[in-house]
Parts: sequence; structure tokens; C-alpha cells
Amino acid sequence: MPILSEKGLPLPSSSRSRPRTYFPSNPSSQPSLLNQLRSRTRLTNLAVSLIILLTISSVALNASYYLSPPEPTRGYANTRTSTRTGRPESIEDTIDRDPRIKALDHLVMVPGHAIWVGHDADKVEEDSEWVLENMQKGGSVRTFMKHIEMGVEVMKEDERSLLVFSG
Repeated sequence: MPILSEKGLPLPSSSRSRPRTYFPSNPSSQPSLLNQLRSRTRLTNLAVSLIILLTISSVALNASYYLSPPEPTRGYANTRTSTRTGRPESIEDTIDRDPRIKALDHLVMVPGHAIWVGHDADKVEEDSEWVLENMQKGGSVRTFMKHIEMGVEVMKEDERSLLVFSG
């Protein structure tokens, strides 16, 4: 039966006093440490404590990183390093490039229209040796091979060129 107000109207259900159960799967009539820790206030305090602990740890680690002396570079040739940290300024500064690459100034690019999955160079012009779309079957492979051969020829003519097969 609903509880009625002085005017005879039912009271809202929130005004009824009833025990609050936050974790109904673990009902217990007697107080225990686990039930005390599971109370709403304890959970909030625990969450806030964990957030504060993580924040302090993060600040301490970042401060130690920032204030630590610079580490020597480890085997990077021609590496530009920051004067403040002693670390490379860019990831490009950590790459050891072949000095012959600096002599290149032309790019010969052959577009990759298909993928060759074969193993026998004698069968390279067969459609079954390539991953092809339906519209590419029936002669396109010969065109692809001509593109590859032309790219190799252009590269051979110019010592300062790099041949790249795109994807």
C-alpha cells in the first residue's frame, strides 16, 4: 500500500526510507571490512586517492626525466642532438644513410598496377602468376612488364637516379 501525504496523495518513491544496497550480489547483514570498503564514500575516496597517487607519480617521473643529465648518443653517425637533453632532435637524425644516396637526384618510379606472386621467371607473363582485377586480365601483364623494363633502362642511363616500384 502506498504511503499517503497529509492531503491523501501518494508520496514519491524517493521519500520512502529503505536500505540502500550498492552491491546486491554480496548481501550481508553483519558489517565486515569488505562491506565497509564497498560503501559509496569509501569507493569515492579510494578513486580520488588513486588519481592523486598517479598524478604525483607522473609529475615525479617527468621531473626526473627533465632534470636528468643528458645521455650520450649511442652509435648514431652524424647525429644532431639537442643541447638541453643530449637526445636526437629528430628521428631522421638517428638514421645512418648510405653516403651514395646523397648523390642521387632523379627518381624513376614505375607504378605498381598488380602484384606478381609467381616463383618462376619463365611464367611471368601468365595472368595466373599475378594478382589481377578482371579488367586487367588478357594482356595487361605484358604492359606491366614493359613498364618495368623501361624503368630499368631509364635508371641504367642515369647514374644519379633511383628506381622505385610503387605500390
